[in-house]
Amino acid sequence: MSPAGATSPHGAAPAQPGGAVTQGFFGVFRYSRRALQLVWDTNKGLSAALGALTLVAGLLPAGVAWVGARIVDAVVRAMSGTHDAGTVLRFVVAEGLLVAALAATQRGLSLCQALLRAQLGQRVNVMILEKALTLQLAQFEDSEFYDRLTRARREASSRPLSLVMRTFGLAQNAISLISFSFLLVRFSPWTVVVLLLAGLPAFVAEAKFSGDAFRLFRWRSPETRMQLYLETVLAREDHAKEVKLFSLGRRLLGRYHFIAGPVVRGRERGRTIGFPTANIANETECIPPDGVYATRVILDSGTYPSVTNVGMRPTFSESARAIEAHILDFTRDIYGQRIKLELIERIRPELKFADAEALKAQIALDLSKAREILSAALSSTDF
Repeated sequence: MSPAGATSPHGAAPAQPGGAVTQGFFGVFRYSRRALQLVWDTNKGLSAALGALTLVAGLLPAGVAWVGARIVDAVVRAMSGTHDAGTVLRFVVAEGLLVAALAATQRGLSLCQALLRAQLGQRVNVMILEKALTLQLAQFEDSEFYDRLTRARREASSRPLSLVMRTFGLAQNAISLISFSFLLVRFSPWTVVVLLLAGLPAFVAEAKFSGDAFRLFRWRSPETRMQLYLETVLAREDHAKEVKLFSLGRRLLGRYHFIAGPVVRGRERGRTIGFPTANIANETECIPPDGVYATRVILDSGTYPSVTNVGMRPTFSESARAIEAHILDFTRDIYGQRIKLELIERIRPELKFADAEALKAQIALDLSKAREILSAALSSTDF
């Protein structure tokens, strides 16, 4: 179905250039460089120690593997009489020293991280406080800006160092891979090729799903913070009196139930029966039960009353669940726009009607009921 009053959809979003993925991948290292500079300025000695220990940690596994191979060779030769037991013992001692060095290196890395985390947290918090002195009062009243400031304070000791450690971890793994490749190429160059090819599927899958997980986490973060805020306000004795006194509970909780996504083209059946709808490609994780809801549509231009059907559209024997919103007294073209749909109250379950005329009659009743619900909801929160 088409958006209310739509005559032509918005043009499709321009395709991203072919190098956008590569640019986004290497763009990560731009932030790593800034984080590295911040960590270096915090404590140059600890930063240098962290880099040196990372290099050693990358080389030691190949050394352990090489000495382990020498132990096997020495044992075989000792059994054949060409080597004595002293040679085997020396290799075993060397192997033990390398393993101990590897364990000590890991402990050193953990110690450097702990010390840098404490010093970095203090430094970043001081920087935030110095920045706060230069801000205007209006900026503190800006909810989005204040949210970023709060997150910066909370993550001051973890986020920059975490980015640096992940960068160093990539470097450590790269050093280990290169050192093992040098060992394997002496055995057969093809083993290096097989090793690289065998790791490609896991690398591609990890890169893809890690990116998807990060985007999902980033998209869900504002909703998660909203839930934590509502839990604090609605479920603690500190704020219970104000919530009860001003009847804020329903208003605050209602903001958490919403559907969001872009408006896409549908079958346009709503327009043919006189009730054009906006089909929403849902981006939220949860979909409410099938039925008809009194809702509010939030666009860039404002908030509009609406009636939304969630379900399979049984009257037309459809097989895919759809979310269709009819915006009351609205005639603009909103194809391609991302909208947010607030669920106010469920009017009825989804029903199957004998024909389109029976459906039209019920929709007219739903619109009338929705206007009453939305009017009452608006008056109850207007204080």
